[in-house]
This record gives sequence, C-alpha cells and structure tokens, in this order.
Amino acid sequence: MKIKMYKACVSFLLVLPILVSLTACWNIKDINHRVMPVILGVTKDEEDQYSLYLQVPIPLRDSISTQIVKGKGNTINHAIDSISADMESSVDLLHVKVIVIEKKLAEEGVKDFISSIMRSREISPKALVTISEDDLDSFFEKMKNSTEPEGTSLYDYFEKMLDGLHR
Repeated sequence: MKIKMYKACVSFLLVLPILVSLTACWNIKDINHRVMPVILGVTKDEEDQYSLYLQVPIPLRDSISTQIVKGKGNTINHAIDSISADMESSVDLLHVKVIVIEKKLAEEGVKDFISSIMRSREISPKALVTISEDDLDSFFEKMKNSTEPEGTSLYDYFEKMLDGLHR
C-alpha cells in the first residue's frame, strides 16, 4: 500500500511541472514589439515584386508622429515579413483603416489580392480600399508632408465622403 502511495506521489510531482508549463501564455504578443499601421499601400514593380508602404503612427511624449515604412517581396506576406525583420517588430495589420492600391496594379487585376484580404483575419473587414493614380512613392511622400499627427486624415476624408453619400 505504501509503495502505491509513493509511486502516485512521485508521478504527481513529475507531472505537475508539465501541467504548470502548459498553462502559460505561449502565443502572447507584447504590444511594445508590434507595429500597427493605419494605411497600407500596395503596388508591383518592374520585377513583378510587391512593394508595400505602411504609414505607422509613432507615439512621442506629448504627441504622435507618423513614419512611412517600405518593404518588398514576391508576395504580400513576404513583404510584410521583410518589414517586420527590418523593424525588429511584428507588423499587425488589424488596425489598417485604408488600403491604397496603385492604379497600374489595379488595372492588372486585384481579384486575388482582395479575396486574400477578405479571407485573412489579419486585416480588418472594415478597411476602406482606394486606388491611387499617383505612384505610391510620391503619394506617401505627400501624405508624410501633409497629414495630421495622428495619421488618420485619409481615413477621415473617406469617412466624411461616405457620410455625405448616406445623407
């Protein structure tokens, strides 16, 4: 009887650390190591690679500024991974409010791109999609020089336009 009790106690003591380690938050993402862009720009270059532009709010002590981050890749996910590697932070697209597609890419067709966005749970289904006639380098340079500190002026513009259409 004592041997069975001893074996049960030893087994419990061996299994206890395993059970405790399984309850940890293994997939938690530290907010200090995430980049949450509000605008995503997408185009393709001559080499048929995707170029992504992200407008990222940068909190400062008393205000917020914005930063334009650029990355390239064979797919959109590769471009996002490239940006994440350069910034040493993971890119979280859930807060993207506006997706800007360059006109030449839109003319080639964006059916696959839009369907992958719709299936993806990384981008908010409420994100607005627009097409830019300007190349995205100059578009984001203009945005950088003329946006409000919060970086949401483009989103606010479309919200006002949509509000006017619904009246």
